[in-house]
Amino acid sequence: MKKYIANVVFGSLIFLSFEVFATAYEAGNKNITGMRFYADGVLIRLNPAPNNCNGGDQYRMHVRLPKTHLNYESMLSGLLTARASNMPIKYLWVSNEGITCNQANILMLESYEI
Repeated sequence: MKKYIANVVFGSLIFLSFEVFATAYEAGNKNITGMRFYADGVLIRLNPAPNNCNGGDQYRMHVRLPKTHLNYESMLSGLLTARASNMPIKYLWVSNEGITCNQANILMLESYEI
């Protein structure tokens, strides 16, 4: 019985230690038409806007890449390259889907493919 309880507790701790991100996937060419840099990350404007923004934007921006993202520097480098060379983003993964982008809400960029 003690071994069973220890296994349940250990399994629960492992399960609770994982961070879960629900991401929405969107295909279709999107061009980066603007970037706004802040101390805590970058806001990006896309054309056409992601469907997951439900027609809204946050002061003309659609997605946010926070500096706390594990791949922030490499993702930012790719975004800057895509912007400078007019390469479209072909696939986009975001979290916070199901919201309408507005002054209080914005999609979080999780991944992309150019």
